[in-house]
Amino acid sequence: RQLYREYTAANSYIPSDDEYISSVAAAVVGNIRNPYEKASQLYSYIIRRLEYNAEAEPESLADVLRNRQARARDYGLLLTTMLRAVGVPARPVSGFLVHGNKRSTGHLWSEFYLPEFGWVPADPALGSGSGMYELEQENPFDFYFGNLDNQHISFSRHVRRIPKVDPSSLTRVIDEPYALQNIFEEYSPEMEGYRSHWPDIRVVDWW
Repeated sequence: RQLYREYTAANSYIPSDDEYISSVAAAVVGNIRNPYEKASQLYSYIIRRLEYNAEAEPESLADVLRNRQARARDYGLLLTTMLRAVGVPARPVSGFLVHGNKRSTGHLWSEFYLPEFGWVPADPALGSGSGMYELEQENPFDFYFGNLDNQHISFSRHVRRIPKVDPSSLTRVIDEPYALQNIFEEYSPEMEGYRSHWPDIRVVDWW
C-alpha cells in the first residue's frame, strides 16, 4: 500500500534506515507483532531512556539515543523514526503548544497508523513529565499516548515538499522549525544578503 511505503520510508528528518536506531528499535519490540503494542513499547522505552535537556546539541537522532540527552522535538522525531524502523507507519506533527498565559512554544509530536482505525497521536516529550512545560494532566505518561490536549496546534504533518518558484534560486531551511518542510526561504543567487525573522506565534485572545 502507498501509505505503508510513504510512512515507513527514511528521509533527512526521519533516519529509520540508521543501523543503530533500527537495531535498538528491533530489540525493544522483540517478537511483538501488534502495531499498537509496538508503539506502546517504543513510547515507554523513549521516555525511560531519554533525559530532557533544552541545551542539547545532538548531531543526529542516533546521538540522541546514544547520549540520552534530548530536546523536546527530539522525543517525537525519535519515536517516529523507531516506529518506521519496525514497520509501523508513523509521521511527525510539527507546530506549537499554547500555554495558559498565551505564550506559545514550538513543539513536535508523533502519530502512528493502525489498520482499520487510523492515526493515533503520541507525545513522548510531554508524556515524560520532565517539567519542560506546565501540564494539567495528573498522569501525563498515560494521557499522551493516544490522546492530545487542546493546547496543541499543528502546522504540518509529515514532511512537506514545496517546489521552487525559480529552478535557479537558492533556498534555506530554518533551525528547529515550527513546520517540517524542505523550503522556508527562496532567494536569487544575485542577492548579496538579507535578514529574516521567524518568531513563535503570538496568541492575542481566547475564544
